[in-house]
Amino acid sequence: MKLYILGKGGYAHCCLETIERIREASRNVLLEISVSMVDREQEAALGPPAEIRLINGSGMNPMRREAFERLKGLGYDFISLRHPGAPIASLVDLGEGAQVGPGAIVQP
Repeated sequence: MKLYILGKGGYAHCCLETIERIREASRNVLLEISVSMVDREQEAALGPPAEIRLINGSGMNPMRREAFERLKGLGYDFISLRHPGAPIASLVDLGEGAQVGPGAIVQP
């Protein structure tokens, strides 16, 4: 499986950092997954949706929403991203593409 982070700016790099922390914490999860950062011009070359998962790395909410809706419409799926240092209550259900960064506390 290929994992693409949409964007190449500061927020996209924060997403990449979170993936690295997940790799360290889990010792094996995501080790076999190729991670690349892409900008809007590169999206056309992503490949078949069945072989790819996306992380929305746009730092601006309107752009993040637009990219999510546009690419979901093309059949792509987004993974949720949770930093290992961010506690999430057991009753919380993160939606597709949700992102929880370091230091966040998520409760119902």
